[in-house]
Amino acid sequence: MARLDREIQSSMRVLVRNRDTGLFLKGKALWTDEPLEARDFVSCLNAMEQLRGMRLTNAELILSFGDPRLDITLSPSHVLLFQPARATWA
Repeated sequence: MARLDREIQSSMRVLVRNRDTGLFLKGKALWTDEPLEARDFVSCLNAMEQLRGMRLTNAELILSFGDPRLDITLSPSHVLLFQPARATWA
């Protein structure tokens, strides 16, 4: 099972896509229509940090597995992106 998890993670890319244009984030202010040219954030947390830093509210995360039929789209809430983190422990 662990081997399968590693294989899935190594083949998965985490991309940011503009919901309005359908373009993928390539760099700080660069966008592309080619998913293979888009920046791979490796993790959703890294991608959400970038969204927060760029204050992008019209973006979604794409978990890409190389075949668009297998892609998973996540739409992070702007509330989660722009509220400061709060410690939940005492």
